[in-house]
Amino acid sequence: MLRYLLRLRLFFISFVITCTVGILFLSDETNVRTATRSPGAQEINVPNKKLVFVGIMTTVNFLRTRAVAGVETFLSVLPHGVEYMYFVPEGALARKNFSVPMNVYELKGVDDTYPPQKKALAMFYYMWKIHGNGFDWFVRLDDDAYLNAVELLKLLRSLNPNEPHLIGQGATGRKEEAGSLFLGPGDNYCMGGTGIIFSRKTVAEVAPNVFECANNLRTFHEDIELCRCVKQFSSTNLSCTKSSETKKLFLHNYGGEQAFTGDLEAMQDLNRAITIHPLKKAELFYKIHAYITRLNMRRIHQEMAAVKRDTKAILTLMSGKPASYEDMKRITYVQLLPDGTNFAPWELIADRRIYAAGPQVDFPRRGLDHRSKTGIDAAIFQLVSSMDSLPNLKRRHLKRTIRFRRLHYAYRRYSTLNGVDYILDVVLDYKKIGRKFKKDQKKDFSVRRHSYVRVPFLGLRIWPKFRNQTEVKRKETVNFILPLKGRIDTFSRFLRNWDSTCKVDHVTGTRPCTLTIVFYHDAKASTLDGWNEKTAVEHLTSLYNNRADSPDIRLVTVSDKKFSRGEALEIGAAAAMDDDLLFLIDVDIMVSPEAVDHVRFNTELGKQVWFPITFSEYDPSFAGVDDDESSFGDERGFWRKYGFGIVGIYKKDLVAVGGFDRTISGWGKEDVDLFSRIAGTKSLTAMRAPDPGLVHVFHKINCDPQLAKDQLKMCLGTKAIALASVKRLHELIRSQNVS
Repeated sequence: MLRYLLRLRLFFISFVITCTVGILFLSDETNVRTATRSPGAQEINVPNKKLVFVGIMTTVNFLRTRAVAGVETFLSVLPHGVEYMYFVPEGALARKNFSVPMNVYELKGVDDTYPPQKKALAMFYYMWKIHGNGFDWFVRLDDDAYLNAVELLKLLRSLNPNEPHLIGQGATGRKEEAGSLFLGPGDNYCMGGTGIIFSRKTVAEVAPNVFECANNLRTFHEDIELCRCVKQFSSTNLSCTKSSETKKLFLHNYGGEQAFTGDLEAMQDLNRAITIHPLKKAELFYKIHAYITRLNMRRIHQEMAAVKRDTKAILTLMSGKPASYEDMKRITYVQLLPDGTNFAPWELIADRRIYAAGPQVDFPRRGLDHRSKTGIDAAIFQLVSSMDSLPNLKRRHLKRTIRFRRLHYAYRRYSTLNGVDYILDVVLDYKKIGRKFKKDQKKDFSVRRHSYVRVPFLGLRIWPKFRNQTEVKRKETVNFILPLKGRIDTFSRFLRNWDSTCKVDHVTGTRPCTLTIVFYHDAKASTLDGWNEKTAVEHLTSLYNNRADSPDIRLVTVSDKKFSRGEALEIGAAAAMDDDLLFLIDVDIMVSPEAVDHVRFNTELGKQVWFPITFSEYDPSFAGVDDDESSFGDERGFWRKYGFGIVGIYKKDLVAVGGFDRTISGWGKEDVDLFSRIAGTKSLTAMRAPDPGLVHVFHKINCDPQLAKDQLKMCLGTKAIALASVKRLHELIRSQNVS
């Protein structure tokens, strides 16, 4: 009997894997662009069957805004068998130049007069006239609505297009309009803004009669007139659907201009919506599209994780080892038990704060950042959607749908092998479905649940194009820019390091780097050897220049002026070309050849700026450790997480964000100001990560009391952090070896 159960389970799991993989590959291959095709895209042979025609009503004014946004978002990923057309008034095409290709049809004898009753009826008629026999379903849509074609097909494939259907969000009008909309008793209409779906039979019966409807208008609402026309001429006196579920499928936000401008993760019904309305600003189309794409990716990731688990189950069952019923039942579930040292400690998330403990934790309590909030929202979405979509017999018996209300607290930990684990304590609302309930049965109630969720990591992917890009980037010249005031001995060490890092190519006789030094000269200052500082800097520079006719090192001297790091970097960048790659550096930084490669690979023109996190040494007199350059232990130094002064950026991008603030003089703040502006732009991404190839060598910090209050506070904070680790300071205080 057990052997029979094993074979039966093996067959079932193999069938699930085959179907799941087939669906994943099929859904990827059948997404053919309608308006534009990506370069290199291959034609796919699919059956010549057309399912849905989407007619979108727009005006001349929105052809270059909302229409373009629609073509570049949801219309660009329509599945095979779904086509669209924008309908505009006569003469609109002659007045507009389109920035992207799109399908547009002029309605003869129609203008942009509002309200557009005749325009809506004319579009309905021409949809039937042009494509009446070519599609099973027809969708009427406004230009400020987003269509999720995947959810649309889920609904329509369960219905018969040869039967009369009029599907949308049903409405009866405002209270003050009661009795003036010419609706019969119990009648309603489909709201036009959120979209209306017609079956082929409905269109065939009604469309030939729209001219009679256009001559018999009773209201100023185009959606009411269209639905009145359908009711009058359909064979079944068809009205709009009355299901309460349509409010979620045809989603309308009553926020007006502010609709969908907030956090989309908090809007639980977006994942099931067929249409999303209204999107008054064109940029909202891109925001919604990015969110819907993320939702689809999450679903695919979950399916991929399930396939991997089932594959593991098959391999276990095929190994020939005896398996009990409990083993088979347990094998497909995620194991949350520790499996070694690859787990980080649990963190507590409560009251919008994160509480953490451990040797690598800098702050035991910190605010809930956007990245963590997004991760928790995704875990909650995964939990609620799985509970609400699975065939839960008890939930169906209760006739409830599940909605997330609030999070009490959560635990989180990271596994380098498996993903992110969450323990969620949430309150869920069980909402009624339908209207029939017993007298003693509550319609809605809340339940507190303690749930475990794992968000798995994706597998490793290697992109073949990266190999070609690597060779190009490896040859790109990195232009160092170094502000300098005093510190001649440190400057000499920097030059030695720079010379060994950027070695001369013996074939070409050139270096892969250049160095621009902006030296603030004080005529009264001299070195310990009695040299004039300017003479010493000029002498050191000449020693390391590669060729006299084409020097790799350029010295710019600024005399008798108060030092400003931001101004110095601006002066150094002034001579660079727009497409030159700049590396803004400090004299205390030791740079490895690998770090120079990181500058090349992590900086992209017009896309990404590189803000590496440097390793900063503690004061050797306090730290009490050997000067081992290969060590990055907690006792030797720390990662300078809040230092933004070392930057890889292209000259063009630096100019685009406004460069450095030259009004900031003295120590600090100019780097934070630049980082804030870059992080706040939509076009540039601030790439930030530790770089072992950048080491900040310890030096005494002297904070000028004349600095601005905020700069002085930052300087003193950095001075305190750089003394030694907390553990070492505690040991010194306990032993009373510190004065």
